[in-house]
Parts: sequence; C-alpha cells; structure tokens
Amino acid sequence: MGTSSRWMVAVLVAAAVAALTTAQTAPTPPWGTLWLRSRPVSAGFAASVVKSVVPSARASVVHHGDYGVPVTVCCVGVNSSSLSSPESPGTPLESACTELVDRLADMLNNGARPTILHDPTKALFVLRVGGDGGAPAYSAWPPVPSSEGYTITRSDASAGFEVSGPSGTAVLYGTFHLLELIAREDPSVLSLPLNVQSTPSTPLRIWDLWDNRDRSVERGYAGKSVFNYTGLPTLLPRYRDYARLLASVGINGVVWDNVNACANLNQYMVTQEVVTSMAPLVHLFMAWGIRSYITPCYSSPIKVGGLNTADPFDPSVTKWWTDAASMYDATWTPGAFAGFLVKADCEGEPGPSTYGRTELQGANAMADAIAHVGAIAIWRAFAHPPRGEDQAVYQFDLFKDWNGNTRDNVVLQCKNGPEDFQVREPVHSLFGHLDQVNMIVEFEATQEYLGQARHVAHLPSQWSTYFSFDTYLRNTSNTTLAEVVSGRLKRNQTSPRFSGTAAVSNFGDDPSWTGHPFSAANSYGYGRLAWAPLASVETITHEWVDATFGPDHSTPLAATASTAPSRADPGNGGPNAVIAGILLQSWEAYENYTASLGWTFACNMNHYEMDPVTRNTIFINATRTTIGINRGTELGYGGTYNSEAGARFTDVAQCPEENLLFFHSVPYTHQLKGPKYGGLTVLEWILQSHQSGADTAAAFLSEWVAIQNVTDTNATGTTADGIAALLRNGAKDAQQFADTIVGFIQSAANGTGPPPVPPPSPAPPPSPPPPPSPPPPPPPSLPTIPGFDGPKRNTFCSTSQGGNRMFTGNLDVEACASGCHTNATCACFDTDTSGTVCRWVDSKYALKNSGDHSAYTKAPAESHT
Repeated sequence: MGTSSRWMVAVLVAAAVAALTTAQTAPTPPWGTLWLRSRPVSAGFAASVVKSVVPSARASVVHHGDYGVPVTVCCVGVNSSSLSSPESPGTPLESACTELVDRLADMLNNGARPTILHDPTKALFVLRVGGDGGAPAYSAWPPVPSSEGYTITRSDASAGFEVSGPSGTAVLYGTFHLLELIAREDPSVLSLPLNVQSTPSTPLRIWDLWDNRDRSVERGYAGKSVFNYTGLPTLLPRYRDYARLLASVGINGVVWDNVNACANLNQYMVTQEVVTSMAPLVHLFMAWGIRSYITPCYSSPIKVGGLNTADPFDPSVTKWWTDAASMYDATWTPGAFAGFLVKADCEGEPGPSTYGRTELQGANAMADAIAHVGAIAIWRAFAHPPRGEDQAVYQFDLFKDWNGNTRDNVVLQCKNGPEDFQVREPVHSLFGHLDQVNMIVEFEATQEYLGQARHVAHLPSQWSTYFSFDTYLRNTSNTTLAEVVSGRLKRNQTSPRFSGTAAVSNFGDDPSWTGHPFSAANSYGYGRLAWAPLASVETITHEWVDATFGPDHSTPLAATASTAPSRADPGNGGPNAVIAGILLQSWEAYENYTASLGWTFACNMNHYEMDPVTRNTIFINATRTTIGINRGTELGYGGTYNSEAGARFTDVAQCPEENLLFFHSVPYTHQLKGPKYGGLTVLEWILQSHQSGADTAAAFLSEWVAIQNVTDTNATGTTADGIAALLRNGAKDAQQFADTIVGFIQSAANGTGPPPVPPPSPAPPPSPPPPPSPPPPPPPSLPTIPGFDGPKRNTFCSTSQGGNRMFTGNLDVEACASGCHTNATCACFDTDTSGTVCRWVDSKYALKNSGDHSAYTKAPAESHT
C-alpha cells in the first residue's frame, strides 16, 4: 500500500472517530446497556469500597448519600490527554481507563468524573500493564492465553485496587471484571487482602456474525444488523457499545460477515473499497482487544478478481488470495487482521471440490496463501451427505484424515454436535479423533432451533454439558471437550495453539439487542464459558441476572417453582433468584416440549413450528412399535467415538438416555432407568415430559408477573410488560408444540395418521387465536416419469443454480411441494434413481423441466448454515 493510501485510511479513521465522538454526546441511547448496567451502588456498599483510602486522595470527595466517596484513578502509561475524547480510545489500555472512569462516575461518584492522578500510590483505582506500563498494548498473536490473564489486588484498606496484566488487553479484561464486581455489589470485592487471578483457558474466543452487508441477518431474530456496512466509514454510537459488550466477557475475535458469503453484497468484502471503508470499525474493535476475521466467498477470484477459476492449485488463484491477505494487513490497524473463516462445498457455497480437490487440500492451500501476514484459515466442518447417507457418519469420514496433515495455521471449526445446533446432540466425535489439528467448537448463541427469541432457552446450560463431555482422546480419560479446545492436548505443543470456541451472534438492532431480553444471558454466558469452559453455569447465570437487573436487596419471596431448593441458588430468594430459576430450567423445558430423549429436527422448514410428520423418516423414525435411529451400530456412528464413550453409545443398555433415540431404535415399552425418568417407559416419558415442559413454560409467565413490578428492566431495553408478553406467547406456542408432538406420537403408536394441528401464532403481542386456516389445496397430480421407483422420491429444496441441496431422503415430492405452498418460501425438485434432475416444483406448483432454473430465484426453504 502506498503512502497516499495509508494517509487516506488515516483520514477515514480520524473522520469516523470524530463522528462517533460527536454522536456520543447525545442523550442516553435507546438500546439497553445489558450486563454493563451502571447505576449508583448502595451507599453502604460504596462506603465499604472506600472506607479507608490513601489520605492524599481525599481531595476529590463527592458526596454519595451520607458517605464521602473519594474516587481517584491512575492509569499507568496512559497520557491523560488521550482520555479527553473517551469515546474513541486507541488501545485496550486506553479503553480500560475510559471504561473505568466512565462507570465509576455512575456507580460511585454520583455522575461526576473521577479525578485522574499520575501517582499510583495515591489513587483508589490503578491500572497497570506489566511492571511499569511498558508491556505490549495487545495480547499476543499467535494467541497465548497467559498474555490475556489479569490480577486484581488490594492489599489492605489503606491501599487502592490495582488491575494488572502482561498486556493492555489483559488489563481491559480485569477492569471489566472489577467493575462488574462493584456493579453487582459482590461482597468478595470487600475481602482483604483481595487477590483475584484469572487466565482464559481457550486461546480463541470468537463471535461469528451471520450479518450480511445489506443489513439482513441470517438466522437473526433481533432485527437488522447493528452495522450499516454500506454507511462505513462512518461509525455509529452503538458500534462502540457492541465492542464493549464483547470485550467485557473476554471475546477476542469477530467474524464480520455471514458464512454464506457469495450473496447479499458479502462478495465485496474482499475488495479494496470495502476493506478501506471498514478500517475505522476494525480499529474501534481492536481498541477493545478484538481482532477481525472475514468470511470470503470461495469463488472471489472469479466474482471480484476477474479470474476464470478458483482452483486452489492454480498459481494465479494462490497469488490472488496472497494479495488479498496483504490488502487487509496493510489497510487495517496492525495486527487486527486475523484470518479467514471458510464455508465451502456446502449448501450451495462453492469450494475446492468443484475443481477435484479435497477439503484438506483447499484448507492447506488457503493457509499457505495467507500465512505471510500471520493469518489463519478456519475451515468449517459442516457438510451434507449424498442422499441415503447419514450426516453424522458422513462428516466424520470427510474430515477424519486431517490428523497430522494440516498446516500449522489451519483450524477446523466443528459444530458442537454432528447434526445442526439441535436442542440435544452428542458431542461431535471428531473432537475425540483429531489430536493433531487446531479445533474450534462452534455454538449458536442465536436460537435458530430453540425458539428463535420467542422462547426462553438458556444455552449455557446446554454448552456446559458439551464442555464437560469426556472425548477419551487417545483413549485417555479426563480429555474433555474443554481440554480439547484449549489446545493443551495437541500432540505438537511447539506449534501455535489456534484452538478455541466460536458462537453465532444473536445481536441485532432491536433495543434489547437479542429480541428476547433473557436471550442476552446466552451472549454473556458464551463469553464466560469460552473463557472458563468448566465454570459453574449456576454462578454465571446469577451473576448475569445481578449485572443486568441490579443486586437484589429485596425480602426473599415465598418459594415458587423457580426458587425451589433443588435448584442451585446463591441468591437470597428474591426477584433475581426467580429470574435465574427461570433461566436454569428453560433449556430442559424446551427440550421436554419439543424433542425428548435425543431425536433431532422435529421442527418444520422455518426451524420453529413442530412438523414431526415431515421429519419422521430421517430424524425420528417413529413406527407403530418403535422409535429412534440406530446410529449406534447399524449406521456406525457410535463406533466413531473412542473407548468408553463409544462403548456407551453403541450399547443400548449403557447409552445416556438423553441421547437414546439419536443412537438407538427402541420399543415404546423400553423402560428408562435414570432417576429423572421415574421408571417410565419411553412412550410414557415422551407423553408426560412434553406436557410438563409446556407447563413449565406457562409457569415462567406467572413467576415473572409476580416480580415484574419490583424489577428494574431498564438495562434490557424492554419493559416489564414487554417481557410478560414474550413469556405469554412463548407459553402458548410451547403448549402447541407439545400437543403436536404428543398427537404425532400417539398416532404413530396407534397406527393411525397424525391428526391435523394448526400452527402456533407467529406473534409477540398477545391476541385471541385466529380461526383455523383452511388446509392448502392439494398439489396437482404429477406425471409418471420413467426412472422413479415408486411414489416416494429423493426430494431437495434449493435457492440457487448449482444444486443448493437442503435436505434429502425418502420424502415424496408432493409433501415437499405442499410445505412450499404453505410457507411460500421454497423451490423444490426431485431426482430419479440415477440422480438426474428431471423436474422442478416451485412454491406455486408450477412444474418446470430440467432446463428451467427459474425456481431457484426463490428464498430457501431450509438452510442449515
């Protein structure tokens, strides 16, 4: 990049920062602060924090209630003049100092800005990088968790609080921790001597945006994208709050665009114009310790590069990617560009297989092309199989040979389970197999399959079970998923540890950020578990509640379902304990009213309403006498696990009963042994649990109504009545889901057809249920075509030329077309036994011949992403 180009980028950054600074002088923004709530703490707690301080610090006393509260700050190594524009810090240490000054003013200083001192021995709060402030501004790259670890100390009542660490990023994380302790009025912060030490377990903790440059969000349920990409380089005030929220829970990377990267303007993410426009945004996030990744369209060399191929073995293609990486590295803040996340050969996205290359060859070629700037190639291990094959087995076979064959800067990003973010899955067996590959586990903070921000579903409870799963890597116990993604179990410990976690974002421009205020606990919980995967979910949950709603000083309430002694409750039984109780029950409740005992994909094409009839053949397999899929032995997936894990999954007598129907087909009379099942049979448990799950969802509403008038919801961006409306509609739909599943199972077991069940209302605000809609008209009679072996055919749904296959199986095309007609969102075609496309059916039942691709112009019926 030439001098003039660098000058132009500097001008853009400065202009964007100026715009952000000006905008930040506006009144309180109309979106919630979430867990970064900064209200005055109680006078008693404030007095305890500063009850005995360095005498010279008493010069700046601002009265808070009846207590004189001197608040002084010293940020060693930070020029106080750089804080004159606190909305636009340049480094993580400056960000930490700004955050400390701003929030202490609100919490301890009655809104007055604390006094900045230059002598750390005289200040109540001290931030220090290294021994003298001369350590690195940013955490290490390649990532080293110790470079992000911090210490919070206070030796005695006459000394101040000090946050220290080996990098500015480390001090930033420690500052957020200290501020949260104060905001929650955590008594531990008053314990002397105070010595809190924390270091992340995982090197990479990434937030994956499925945001598109046109501001649509794939699988987003909280409005449009927060980011107006086409409006860059102008920075909007909310961008800074977005970075603060991520940094506050230790997230150190962001992927800026959707993994479906070849549409919705995303294909231009690799052009100089877009890269330059993003420079101020990338700089802003880097100042909060967050590095940047891009998901490029794999065919970018063709789409925007002017080449006629994207073959990874073509030298011109290699050069194109090398030049692209150099462009990011030269244009953005030094060290900010971390690499590419690649989705290839899946759901219509192009990939190396187009050119006869394997996924491994494609990943290594990409890694080689970008290694010169220190970047990594993260390859998603998600792919659909050819028809007739099981997805779990197919994915394992596709990637099992990567061990020992990848470049050091290749990372395999694998979903937590082999299906697709279902309410319950076994941990993907690849995590127990690839001990020479950098591995990232991918979660969804967005609730694609768990209620889409219309239901409460506390996902940290789910993620915790995955992290604690023992993979028996190298047939050794205590090799949990948490240890695998820490990188500590890699055979070659001399190579960089590019391992960790990723979560698909649930943020949008809704005032609540997440659509449902309780879904913000998933965002917070992801960051906390990414930092410490085996931490207590109960503790994390209560801390989110206190940070969001404020510390609970109320009188304990009478016991309800959410405050029963059986649930971990470090709180005092007041309103906060009720909220935490709702959250801690919610994942299992959602599982109970949608998919008990481990079956997957009971939902319809929009991944919300239940449609077990359509899903039955491939995912549930409910017959008159049995239910479940025999993946344990017949399909062979159980055998892809190591030693004891494999033995448990393949043996129906040992199989964890929460995964029973994923691995085994069993009679309805099969008796469950676990204590939670009370000796019920499979059929009895399915029928009972679905109703009890719906009853639990209904109880959430009554429990919230009992506390909503004494609960401050301001930080959530939603009113108490708004939360009640969400819970009311969630409960109504939960009952509908339960009724649908119970009716289907009863019909299957009785040998009758499933009863018609009207769909749930789509709706937030509550309203009387509409009259049942008339059934869709039957599809037209389809002509007989040579090559089909009966009325049931392999059916696919698609959205773009090239065969973007959404699902396969022995499903008749009429049923698929009927679903299309109902939802008006898909285009379908079916194939003959040789796999030749012979007919297209669009959502209006218009029959197309094999050369007519116009049906592909419609939105997809189903994309698992």
